This record gives sequence, C-alpha cells and structure tokens, in this order.
Amino acid sequence: MGVEQAKMAAQIAADGANSIYISEFGPDCETTAQYQTVLTSLRNVQQKYNIEYLYLLYTDGNKVYYMMDTDTSELQAHYGQEFEKSYEQLAAAFGGEEIAQEYIDRTEYGNLISVYRPITNSSGEVVAVIGSDFNANNIISKLNECTRNVIVVAIICLIISVALMGITVESICKNLRTVNQKVYDLVHSEGDLTQKLNIHTGDELELIAENINKLLEHIRGIMFNISNNSVQLTDSSKKVVGNLSSAEMNVTDVSAT
Repeated sequence: MGVEQAKMAAQIAADGANSIYISEFGPDCETTAQYQTVLTSLRNVQQKYNIEYLYLLYTDGNKVYYMMDTDTSELQAHYGQEFEKSYEQLAAAFGGEEIAQEYIDRTEYGNLISVYRPITNSSGEVVAVIGSDFNANNIISKLNECTRNVIVVAIICLIISVALMGITVESICKNLRTVNQKVYDLVHSEGDLTQKLNIHTGDELELIAENINKLLEHIRGIMFNISNNSVQLTDSSKKVVGNLSSAEMNVTDVSAT
C-alpha cells in the first residue's frame, strides 16, 4: 500500500509538472516564476499524499543532481546539488522507466519508500526524474504494533499450553499412582486373586487396568484347575494306598497258606 501510494503521488506530481518549464530550468532558475509555480504544485501533492520528500532530478550522464526540492527545512537541496544515489541506480528512470522501491528504507531521514518516475516532454524525451519518498513511519508503527500483539498472544498461548500440559501430566501421574497402589495391594494381599482394579479414567490406564483384571481372572482359573486336580490326585493316592494294603493282606494270607 505504501508503494502504491508513493507511485500514485509520483504519477500525479509528474502529470501536473509542466515539462516545458522544467526543460528550461538552469542554474539561476530558482528565482523565476516558472520554478516557483512547479515548486508550489509539487508541495501541494506532497502534503496531500503524505509524501516526506518530493524532488526533481537531472543528470549529466555520470552523476545525478537535484533540480528542485520541496523540503522547507534548512536541509533543502538546491539546483545542481549532487544526489546521494548514483546514475547507475537511476539509469532506468532516466531511460523512461519507473523505479519503485519494494521495501522500507530505514534512513537517517526516516522510514521511506522511494519511487522514481520520468517526466517527458511532448517528444517523449526525459527532461527530469521526479523522486517521491513516501513516509512509512505509520507502516512501521503498525508493523511494530502487530509484532507486539503477536508476541503477547504467543506468550498467553504458551502460558495456557504449559498450564494445560501441567494439568494433563498431573492427571496422568495421579492415575499412574492409583494403578501402582492397586498393583501393590494385589501383590501384598497374600495371594488373594479375587481383587480387581477399579479405574475409570477413560484413557489407556483404564485399558491397562482391564487387562490386569483379565490376567488375574486367567490366573484365578488356572489356580482353580490346579486345586481341583490336587483333590483328584489325593483321592487317587488314597485308592492306591488302599489297594496296596489289600494286596499286603492277600500276600500274608498266601504266605500263611
């Protein structure tokens, strides 16, 4: 937006500048009525479109010089004063092309977006280049404000995230402590396999508790089978003992006979 506004101001100033007057400007032109007319026109454009600096430039093919400067301070440049940029940097503008700076230049004179537009006469010859330095201080202020807002929002989000993370970790640790205590109780219950883990957290810990309960149930079934088989083994042993006693008596009878 700053670039577009600087382009628009440069275009309006170039269209409003009298190329006939400009082509006649020379070293002693600052006191002429034509010079003051063009200067007044440029200052009106400068004030209307928030342009920090508006000026006309010319070149001798080697260097670039000021032709007119709308600045009203003691820093105002006068006709023939050398411009800070080289001819190579502005050669395209003196060749008839517009040069638009697509970035904000932080200079000692402020935050500026510069546009250079050629002014041509009726024959299409470039008689001067108009420089438009858009004041980007408001843009910088808005950018800084946006940056501050982003940082504040990021800090708030970070704090909320850390708080939520802490709550989540504490909840997980609490459930882990519960599971650990239940397992401890099972281990120290003198082999009581009828106990169960009653955990209803709705997460993986609940699944772990359910699997432990299934494991306990399976072990309990195994122990029941072992107990039943032990009873059957005892009965079988008693029968064997009885049969052995009967066999001993029979052997004794045979021996007596």
